[in-house]
Amino acid sequence: MNIFTLRNTIVATLLVSFTAFAQESASVDSTSAPAPDAKAFRLLSSPSALPGAHMISITPQIHTFLGLAFTLGASLRLTHSFSEYVHVGLGSNAGVLLIPSVDTHPLFYGAGPVVSIGKEKFFLNLSTLYYGLAAEGDTVGVFLPSVGISAQVKDTIRLQAEVVFPMARKEFEKIQTGVLLYGARFGKKVYVDVSFIAPLDGDLADVYKYFVLGIPIISVGAGF
Repeated sequence: MNIFTLRNTIVATLLVSFTAFAQESASVDSTSAPAPDAKAFRLLSSPSALPGAHMISITPQIHTFLGLAFTLGASLRLTHSFSEYVHVGLGSNAGVLLIPSVDTHPLFYGAGPVVSIGKEKFFLNLSTLYYGLAAEGDTVGVFLPSVGISAQVKDTIRLQAEVVFPMARKEFEKIQTGVLLYGARFGKKVYVDVSFIAPLDGDLADVYKYFVLGIPIISVGAGF
């Protein structure tokens, strides 16, 4: 068994476990403790369109990635519910990327439509977000069509998995790999995200020689 097959087996096992947790969590009484903020705009996955306290919500946020990089920004969400289980929205965020070892501070921005099917305990997410990064007069952009699932398994633990298919901005052509983003969020207003970025292209199997589960990302954030 090569390393790429091993990685696929491990990820498949995790996703099966994820589904089992999701089914169990979906059966939990909705009057139990509220879920961690599933609506917060994450840097590594799309926001949900689930309704919040208001149809329009603005959330300032700060993240750090192992102390190697920081982001300061804010997110804006507009949502509308067609039924108890079907929600549509527009998610966007923008801010600045701060890397202590680099003098340049790029600006990032992202926006796009989101459809969420389900409730806080368990939902399916569909989105097509555009992200841009601007620094010193140059801009790089990419579209990120994605499909994902999210499930609350404990009062302060939420699991998520999302498959993204990047598309170049100018050519509107699919880049030659999809990416699996998966992990867990611990906490509520102040939280820790433990995530993995796993390329799905066999040509990138060398990544798994060093990171069997994918490239790990740990971020700490706060929403107010």
